[in-house]
Amino acid sequence: MFPYEGRAGHQQAWARRRELPLTDGEQAVAEIQTFGLTPLEPYPGPAGLWACRHDTCGRDVEIRLQNLHRGLRACPYCPPAPGGRRRWPADEAEALMRAAGLEPLEPYSGRRQQAWRCRCTGCGSETSPSLGGILADQGVVGTAPT
Repeated sequence: MFPYEGRAGHQQAWARRRELPLTDGEQAVAEIQTFGLTPLEPYPGPAGLWACRHDTCGRDVEIRLQNLHRGLRACPYCPPAPGGRRRWPADEAEALMRAAGLEPLEPYSGRRQQAWRCRCTGCGSETSPSLGGILADQGVVGTAPT
């Protein structure tokens, strides 16, 4: 016997799940387009990652249709609102670090507040600023002034 078997909440959850309408491919394409996305492949089903192109910025993203229904943003690279934060792709993050006079020594983690091991192109010393610190123009600790 399962730990929740026979409990009213467990039975109600399964009953609700059976009542949910299944989304077909044509309906899913129409729905995803309302979020500003163009599908790049056939609909993989409600729990599958769906490769799409964001119409606003032109980037390729993978997202689940059910997550869009839950309120997740369609594109993780675009800011949620004017002045909001955005996710930096690795190539753009590396270019920002190089523009700040740093050569990355490891791949970008995707997290702007995480320390990122780099080498100063001015003095050659190793330092670990975060991309967020560079974007906020906080400077780099442990490097020679430029």
